[in-house]
Amino acid sequence: MPLFSYRLDASRTVVELCDPVDLEDVTSTERALLAALPPRAPGALVVDVRTPLLTPLALGVLLRVRRRGEETGVPLAVVARHRTARTVLEVAGLERVLRVAHTLDAAERWTRGLTQGSAAHGAGAPRGRPGGASGPGRQNAGPCGPASDHPAPRPSGGR
Repeated sequence: MPLFSYRLDASRTVVELCDPVDLEDVTSTERALLAALPPRAPGALVVDVRTPLLTPLALGVLLRVRRRGEETGVPLAVVARHRTARTVLEVAGLERVLRVAHTLDAAERWTRGLTQGSAAHGAGAPRGRPGGASGPGRQNAGPCGPASDHPAPRPSGGR
């Protein structure tokens, strides 16, 4: 499964997960997310989940990538655009562990605070209230790719 990624700035990367993760692509998906993880703090990775179907394999990948990020001080935030994906994360008890937001804007604001030296690591995680500052229309996932949602994405070198 191809994953689209782009950089928000020098320290923050967004990777779009557009398709469900299954047995066939779990390893390549995990490798791609780990490769996109900034090597050390300050830095952050945002996984923009654009599929409503979050499989147990996908949850495992997200947790392993989060663990690797914690080892180097790099936080992970997850954008869960679809209600179904958010429900899976909530039922699994991972909404706070994976710092789930409903919109890219909410995750971006949260990671911006961390990469600029905020001492609130873990506090103030995005809660992604529907209809917030980014508006209710931003919750729906559209086409995938670097130019599909963010006003000025920049390619990150072919991933």
